[in-house]
Formats: sequence, C-alpha cells, structure tokens
Amino acid sequence: KSRDPSPGTEVNELMLEFYRRIAYANRKFQTQEQKGWQTDQGRIYIQYGPPDSIHRFFKAEKGQPYEIWRYNHPRKRFVFVGKKGWGIFKLYTAALPADFED
Repeated sequence: KSRDPSPGTEVNELMLEFYRRIAYANRKFQTQEQKGWQTDQGRIYIQYGPPDSIHRFFKAEKGQPYEIWRYNHPRKRFVFVGKKGWGIFKLYTAALPADFED
C-alpha cells in the first residue's frame, strides 16, 4: 500500500503494472532454461517498462546479433548480445546517462 499511487482506490495500479510486466516478460523473453522474468531482458523490462526505442543488429562483427534498448526517462541505454543462437540475449552493458547518444 505504501507505493500505491492512488491509495484512495481499491486497486493498487503500480502493483497491477508490475504483474503486467512480469506476464509480458514471461511471454516475450522465455527460454528453454529460464522463465522470461529471470532473463536479463525480462529483468530490465520489468524494472523500466517498454523501451522508448529498440535497435536490432543482426550482423555484428563476430556474427552475434545484438539489441540496444533506449529509455528517455530515465536516460538509460542497455546493450544485449545474442548468445546460444537467436532469442537468448545477455546484458552486455548498461550505459551511463552521459554515454547516451543518438
């Protein structure tokens, strides 16, 4: 209740959004070894919500795909590198706000 943005209502909107994000992460980022919320992309999605932009690169120098997720508020950038083939991405770096470039 202490984090409820509208404590006068019956529903805790923040908690509903948290569970929505978990459900989405489980659908979108699940692997054979992990539930979606346990993956690096799932954890970032749950914490920050949907990115403001996603840039996908399929022909990286070493042949590994990677994605860059950008958030405007707060200014964050996360780079995920594909491991074990397509669909499994590991967090490579979380850039500091000063590194946020277009």
